[in-house]
Amino acid sequence: MTNEPLDELDADLGLDDYELLAPPPRSYDGWHLPRKQFIRHSQWSEPLRDILDARSDPLAPISYLGLPGADLLDLRHLHERLCEPTGRRLRFVGFDRAARPQESDNAILNTAFADMIRKPLVEDESRLFGDDLHLLLDEASVAFREVRRRAPFDVINLDFCEPVVGADLSSISCVYPLLKRLFSLQRTNNPWLLLLTSRVKEEAFASSTLVSLLKVLEINRQRCDGFEALLPELLAGGRPLAEQDARSMEEGEFFRLVALLLGLWLISAAEDAHCKVSLVSAAGYAVYGGGGMDMLSLSIKVEPDYGLAADGVGRADRAKQECQQAKRMAPRISRPDSIDDYLAANIEWAHRATREAVALMESANHPLGPYLDWLVAKGIDITHVRAGSV
Repeated sequence: MTNEPLDELDADLGLDDYELLAPPPRSYDGWHLPRKQFIRHSQWSEPLRDILDARSDPLAPISYLGLPGADLLDLRHLHERLCEPTGRRLRFVGFDRAARPQESDNAILNTAFADMIRKPLVEDESRLFGDDLHLLLDEASVAFREVRRRAPFDVINLDFCEPVVGADLSSISCVYPLLKRLFSLQRTNNPWLLLLTSRVKEEAFASSTLVSLLKVLEINRQRCDGFEALLPELLAGGRPLAEQDARSMEEGEFFRLVALLLGLWLISAAEDAHCKVSLVSAAGYAVYGGGGMDMLSLSIKVEPDYGLAADGVGRADRAKQECQQAKRMAPRISRPDSIDDYLAANIEWAHRATREAVALMESANHPLGPYLDWLVAKGIDITHVRAGSV
């Protein structure tokens, strides 16, 4: 959940004073649905567990940077799944405009933070900023200096609700400079997890951004033997894919194309920072239901790669390596799994996701009655929850 640009003086102040309040009446949004709990489990905590378990010190503290939302549900989930069973500690840096006193969700965030910071496994250094995350592009900002001091992070969660992947390259909300900055801050010898969520809408895609991403696709199509054959339905015809070709695609096909373009761009951007990326999973869902997927959720493993030199030979090696990564990633990332379809076909998992979502909301001190009523209004089966299975 992203933030609007804020006044520089106020935005640079990290907020440390919170008090536990009675949660105010509230409404619910898409990230309160059970399908988001499925994402937290399958794309977030389980892949992160695998990365942490493979380290020489698997019980070292977990370091998180991201957009946790006013409820801090994502942090609660990581704490419950990865910290409580093992004794791992959690330290986090979060960005949310609700940290500003004048914001309507400020009391919700105050209550959530006070609850989290009291947990024995949450480190006192954890902090929330009322800034826009894009302030990290300003090296003079307190937010940048604080994040740089705390880097690297084990997981970076860019859980946007808006169509940031299509924002104009000159826009403050453009995600690509932010991603490059985050790659540059992650100077680490350990693998880490990048989570990226964005709405995908053709009408919200700026021409400059789409054209730029299509150029990355064309580079891979030309230099990577066999790449085009992996994607016959997207790259048929043996010619460059023009902007109008992309915009003329059916909605689902455009969604798949954007997922592919993002993956290829991430491969190149990571190489610039001496890293390599691999796809953990690509998934999507329909924000309002009843249509095709329009929210994309990517889980990406990032690993350091200092083996490429900067001279001409190194650049050739880099191109070869990027092609290898692209050919491995392209067939999977261009076919995101539909979470809606999966949960509709797997009732056991749908029920589990619902029970876990309800339990998570309960842990966040939300009255269950209004939440359960909201789930029913959204068409979610809660009979197994009412039976006392939480």
